[in-house]
Amino acid sequence: MKSKNQKGIFKVSPGASIENSTLSEVAPAFIAALGKASEGSVVEVDLLETMDPDSGTIKFLLAAASECQQRGLKFAVRASGKTGELLQIVNMARHMGLNIEDPSK
Repeated sequence: MKSKNQKGIFKVSPGASIENSTLSEVAPAFIAALGKASEGSVVEVDLLETMDPDSGTIKFLLAAASECQQRGLKFAVRASGKTGELLQIVNMARHMGLNIEDPSK
């Protein structure tokens, strides 16, 4: 799990796809990374490496958003392709900051 503060945004990149098979590794690493975020910061999770999202992706995002809220942090997601489409379909884009990127850029 990589993280960095950039212009008031705490960016978190798991460095792998977030799905059912990786959830048990990614979730604890994310919680540990949140310890570096300043209260009131925006935490942006990078899902650009998640090409085939599944229920594990959704579970992670719901838990991550809840954890951020409990810590006084704002939650945002950077996604593209199928992951961005899924988040729009299940209306999660409405409940979190969602930045959909064009994978060709």
